[in-house]
Amino acid sequence: MTNTMTATLDSDGVLTITTTKDAEAIPDYGWDKWAPWHSDYEDILSIVIGDNVTRIGHMAFYEGVSVTSVTISSSVTSIGEHAFRSCISLTTISIPASVSLIEWKAFEYCEMLEAIQVDAANTAYSSVDGVLFNKDKSSLICYPYKKGTVYEIPSTVIKIEGSAFCNAELTAITIPNTVITIGENAFSNTSLTSVTIPNSVENIGVFSYCSMLTSILVDAGNPNFTSDAGVLYSKDKKLLHAYPAGKKGAFTIPSSVEIVWLEAFAGCKELTSVTIPNSVTEIRERAFEDCSGLISVIMSKSVNYIGGYAFSYCTGLESITIPNTVTTIGYGAFYTCTALKDVKVAWTTPLIVANDVEPFLNVNTIAATLHVPTGTKALYQVANVWNSFGMYDDYDPAGIGSIEAHILKAHASNGILHISGLCTGEMLSIYNLAGQQLYKGIAKAEEENIPFTAHGIYIVNAGEQSVKVIMN
Repeated sequence: MTNTMTATLDSDGVLTITTTKDAEAIPDYGWDKWAPWHSDYEDILSIVIGDNVTRIGHMAFYEGVSVTSVTISSSVTSIGEHAFRSCISLTTISIPASVSLIEWKAFEYCEMLEAIQVDAANTAYSSVDGVLFNKDKSSLICYPYKKGTVYEIPSTVIKIEGSAFCNAELTAITIPNTVITIGENAFSNTSLTSVTIPNSVENIGVFSYCSMLTSILVDAGNPNFTSDAGVLYSKDKKLLHAYPAGKKGAFTIPSSVEIVWLEAFAGCKELTSVTIPNSVTEIRERAFEDCSGLISVIMSKSVNYIGGYAFSYCTGLESITIPNTVTTIGYGAFYTCTALKDVKVAWTTPLIVANDVEPFLNVNTIAATLHVPTGTKALYQVANVWNSFGMYDDYDPAGIGSIEAHILKAHASNGILHISGLCTGEMLSIYNLAGQQLYKGIAKAEEENIPFTAHGIYIVNAGEQSVKVIMN
C-alpha cells in the first residue's frame, strides 16, 4: 500500500481505508503478499471504503471472518477477484451505482451471505431478491450462499456465469429454456442431486465437484447434449462431458466415447473402478482428479493423450497401466497419487518427458516399481522422469494394448473362487446381482484364488471383461 493510502482500525473494530489522492486503488494482494491489515482479520468487524478509493483489489479483505458489514463509497468502480473471499460472517453487501466491474468469485466462501444488493442507478449490474445479475438480467452472476435451497432462474437469463451457484445451499434448480450457456463449475459444491439441461443450452463448462449430484438429465430436443444413465455426453456420445460426482461404484465408459472431457470425473470420490474402452483417444486435464476411491486404472491401447493433473489426488490409486500409444503426458498427471506402487508402461523406447512436466509430482516413486518391456530396463534407468523409480521389473509386453487376448474365466469349488485370464495390475471386483460391490483388489497374477463362501450368482469384473459365476 502506498504512503498516500491509510488503513485505520479503531477500538470498535471498524477498518477505514482512505486516500489523500483524488483517485487511488487498493492494491491487488495474493497468497504471496497479504494485505497489511490481514494480521488483524479476526478483529475487523466492519469495513468502510472512503471517498476517492477507486478499486478494491484482489483478495483485499480475504479471511475477514468477523466482518458483518461493508460500506463502499461511490468512488469505487471495480471489485477485484476474491476481494471478500471467506468473509464468513457477512450477510449482505450493497454495490453502489459507480461499480462497473465485479471480478470472478469476489464473494467466494461468504458462507452467511444472503443478499447482494445493487443501487438501481447502476448501469452494469442489477439485483433481484438478493441475486446478482448484469443490468438487463441476461446473465446470472452470483447466487448468495444462504439465499435459499430452491431456485427458479428467471426467463430473462441466457447465461449462467462460472461459479454462479458455487457452494450455495441449493437442493433444487429450474433452468429455463432461454439459457444458452452454463459457465465453468456453475453448480460445484452445491447440494443438488439432479439437474435438467433444457433444449436451448449450447455450451456447458466444466460440471464437476457436485458431490451430491447423481443425475444430469437433458431435454430430448437438445441438439448438442444427451444423457445416458444420468451421465452427460455430447449429442453423438463421442465426448463424455460429466459424470455426476454423487454416483457410486464401477463405471464402463461407452465404446462410442473418444474424449473424456476436462474434469469429467473430478471429485467422484466413490467411483471404485472405470473401464476405458479402445475408442478413447484423449483423457483431458483433471479428468479423474480427486477420484480417491480408484485403485487401479488400465488405459486402452487407443489413448494417446493424458492431460495435466488427469489423475491428481487419486490417493487410493495403487497401479496404473499406460499403453505405448500415449505420446503426451501433461504436467502433474499423477500428482499426489500417494498410494501408487506399480506403474506399467509399454514403450520399447522410453517416452521423452521434459524436466518441467513432472507427471509423478508428490509421488514417492523411489518406493514404487516401474514395469517395463523386457530388454528396456537399462534405457528407463537413465531416462528423465522414469529414472526416479526405485525398482524396475521386466515383463512381456504382449498383453498391453491387447488385453482382449486374455479370456476371463471363473469357477467355484470348496469356498474358493478361482479366476483366470487376468492381466497383472488390473482391478478385480466381485458384485452381486443388485450391483453391490463385495470385493475389490488388484490382480497380482494371471490367476487368483479368492476365499468366497457366499451362495448365489455373482459377477466377476476385471478390466473390460465380466463373467457370471454360481456359488453353491
